Amino acid sequence: MSQMECKEFTAGLGDVIDRRLDASTGQTYLQHAASCPDCGDLLRDHLLLTSAIPQALPDLSPPAERMWARIQAQLPPPAPAPVPGAFESLRALFLRGLVLAPVPAFLLLVAVLLWRQPGPLQTAEAKSGATGTSIHSSPEKRQIELNQKRWDYVESGFRSYARSVRTRQPQR
Repeated sequence: MSQMECKEFTAGLGDVIDRRLDASTGQTYLQHAASCPDCGDLLRDHLLLTSAIPQALPDLSPPAERMWARIQAQLPPPAPAPVPGAFESLRALFLRGLVLAPVPAFLLLVAVLLWRQPGPLQTAEAKSGATGTSIHSSPEKRQIELNQKRWDYVESGFRSYARSVRTRQPQR
């Protein structure tokens, strides 16, 4: 075992008291305290002080916590949350309608614009100058089919919009 000097013991005394040392180093410190009367007295005095401090001091909870506890004790109990009446429900529904009203108008505008656009077959015929030579039997039938496709597209947009409005919960 290495011989410890009193200077080393004094420097590491805080670690001994706080038990931050490993077992072998702590044992070396304790052996030195047992063999050196000055260091032994120093260790005993420190241990007595650290054990007496918690008993001698009053409650040291932070002042903010104590003050907050006093404030909460003086506060009245919280009022229950108001239940929305018919007026609030109608108002929320109306406001949601105002916010969502442009969506169907925009979809209708897109539908009209798509309806008026020439289809790919019409554009190809206009460029090539071909008339009546198509896989369809007549231009009217082709236009009807094209319009039906456009209408299906617009209708699917309206259906998805209606589905989203039905599933949306009213705001409180």
